[in-house]
Amino acid sequence: MPKHATVDFAQPAAKCARHDPAYTDVLVEGVKSDEGTASLVRKILNATNTAFPTVIAGYRMNDPSLPPHVVVRFKAADSASQFVWIVTERCPRGLQGCRVSLMQHPSPQSTHSYEFLQPKNSGIGNQQSIRAPGYGPPDDISGLGSGPMGCDSCEQLDDSTTTFSSSTTHPQFITVVGWNIHGRLILKLHDPVFLQYIEKFDIVMVEETWLRPGQEDSLPLPKGYDIISSPCPDRLQLKRVGGGVAAIFRSSLDIDARPDLSAPDVVVVETPDYFLIGGYLLPSGSPYGDWSEIDPKESMASVITRCCSSSKPVFVLADLNGRTGNHVCCADSPPRSSLDTVSNARGNWILQLGVDNGLHILNGTSFESSSLGQLTSFQPMDASVIDYVLASTVDNLCPGAMSISKSLLSDHAALELTIPYHPHVTQPVLGNPVSEPPASHHLPPMSLDTLVQDALAVIPTTAQAIDNLYGPTFADNGTLTVYLAASCSRCRDGATQAALSSYWGVNNIHNACYRISATPKPTANRAILCATILALQAAAQRPEKRLLLYTSSEYLICSFCFWAADNAEHAWDCAHSDVIKLAVSLLCSRIAPVEFRKATGKLNGHLCKALELASKAAKDAGASTWVLPADHPLSQPTLGYPGVERSGTRKVSTNLPEHAPVNAKSIGAPHDPDQEEDDAPTRESHRGRDREREHQRANMSRLISCNSAHSFWGYVRERTDAKKRPVRVTASQLHDVFKARLNPLPGPPNTLTTTSGS
Repeated sequence: MPKHATVDFAQPAAKCARHDPAYTDVLVEGVKSDEGTASLVRKILNATNTAFPTVIAGYRMNDPSLPPHVVVRFKAADSASQFVWIVTERCPRGLQGCRVSLMQHPSPQSTHSYEFLQPKNSGIGNQQSIRAPGYGPPDDISGLGSGPMGCDSCEQLDDSTTTFSSSTTHPQFITVVGWNIHGRLILKLHDPVFLQYIEKFDIVMVEETWLRPGQEDSLPLPKGYDIISSPCPDRLQLKRVGGGVAAIFRSSLDIDARPDLSAPDVVVVETPDYFLIGGYLLPSGSPYGDWSEIDPKESMASVITRCCSSSKPVFVLADLNGRTGNHVCCADSPPRSSLDTVSNARGNWILQLGVDNGLHILNGTSFESSSLGQLTSFQPMDASVIDYVLASTVDNLCPGAMSISKSLLSDHAALELTIPYHPHVTQPVLGNPVSEPPASHHLPPMSLDTLVQDALAVIPTTAQAIDNLYGPTFADNGTLTVYLAASCSRCRDGATQAALSSYWGVNNIHNACYRISATPKPTANRAILCATILALQAAAQRPEKRLLLYTSSEYLICSFCFWAADNAEHAWDCAHSDVIKLAVSLLCSRIAPVEFRKATGKLNGHLCKALELASKAAKDAGASTWVLPADHPLSQPTLGYPGVERSGTRKVSTNLPEHAPVNAKSIGAPHDPDQEEDDAPTRESHRGRDREREHQRANMSRLISCNSAHSFWGYVRERTDAKKRPVRVTASQLHDVFKARLNPLPGPPNTLTTTSGS
């Protein structure tokens, strides 16, 4: 196909000087001359299989020197450039012999050469754009201007009779957006303004959702949308969660969730053409040890690397909290021009991540349709570019495919991206809806039912499983008390050091404090587990006495009192399994009870002393290093103890409930949302918090105004119960899978025939 025009998409304005900058006209040559203008324009747009929301008119020029042609008028220059690029580069079926070019508007003296067609109707103000069904809401076009040079007789396009091509060889386009909403997704989904913005896109990567695991099932999504969430793990004592990423997408799209590739704060979805990754990274220096043993940077890099290792292109829309200036990742990356010229250490990590995986940063390139290098994060002290769109390939992107949209609902701008999409088309299998099956009669229980019920009945509770793991007790003569503590600090050379301590009392010979080895990574959690082994070894000299272990670590208590049985059942597939297995073995070998007690350092002098010893050892380069003893298999020597088993006494117990209660500060009179800690510095918020406060007050007022328990809990269930979601498996997909399973082959497989013949 000859390329009629060479268009500089990076600077379209320089190539297309127009008399009226409000419109952009595209000349299409080589078309049929015996067909109506509006019908012809519809067929041309349908052949591209692309939604163009800004097409407003079509007309012909009365110029004998021109071949058969039609002119398509766009209200946005970016859409016109995209249309020219698709026709010249993609060669859609039916347009192979056509030539397209951006038009230069004529001077006023040549207006007599135009012949305009009368409009079909006068309802121009209510005209809707031509669009693909199911791909974004219609954009009302009101107040249309006149035709070129003041003539108002252009033929307006009516999409009521538009029929889109069913071809699947050329792509449609879908819109994807990545947006850090600064938390409270549950609250924002009740905001009509937020919902209206969400419904403009096909896939929305929402960052900083502040959701807990499983909470996405209760969200009130827009009709026709589904959600995949990748939150941070739950934290103890119901602390407010942070971070979290979710993908909200149209359920009609052919999208697969990939939880096997996702990670906390990283969500991966797969389309027939791409991997789409949404992510959020904590700012540099933020603690993450209470919910992850792995550095979130390494976790995200691992996900991106796994996706980039496939044959599919990858797009990443993420808040990476790093500044890269004007730098690019690869030598063949498009040049960048950013308003934020600062770069930092996290930004260097982003650039290296792009180098390792062949990714290109689209921010500030010619693919950004808005002014190049727009800022994405707006904080009280500074504005910067820390939200990015990364792409493993740019060959399939149209000019202006990316845009940055600032919103009053968040302190981050939204990054919008338009990419091609090839849907998987299958013929409908069921011509009529399936009738409801008749109500089944109650049948007498069968032996198989009884066996199932018996199997379910023998599943032990957590307490029973713990008791079965540790075994019975045989003695309880006296009490031993020890206080365990751990500390973790960073040395001057940047290395992290962790230390443990066990404190038995003033001037006790068993008081000890040590550093732990640098490999594996030293953490406070590992150190407190090692302190347990140290205490159990010292207490082994008096096995008949009850042992009380005081600690402020809930992780330690849960590891031995709630999680140990489950970890043992799953072959110790957990963090610090080497330490936990040895400690469990020592607990099994005791004949007297062991009780873990939760204590607070500020209120317990002995625990304060233990914390002091651990902190001193962590900072002292000359402190001794504690080495983990050689591991040995778990055993239950108490089963062969000649004493009498003490029934009703648990071997290992704690005063900490399995599910920690809500902090007492949150119980009582409702608090004023204006007094939230993160809102205290300033009343005039730059993050749209005023709107959030209004919704919070409305929710609180509705709860307070409930005049009965029934209405109160009805409203609570309305907000928290799981909502109905579209079924992701269609009848066509089930048909394709089960057709091969349920229909036997007409003969033996070729491999079997060949083998028997030989």
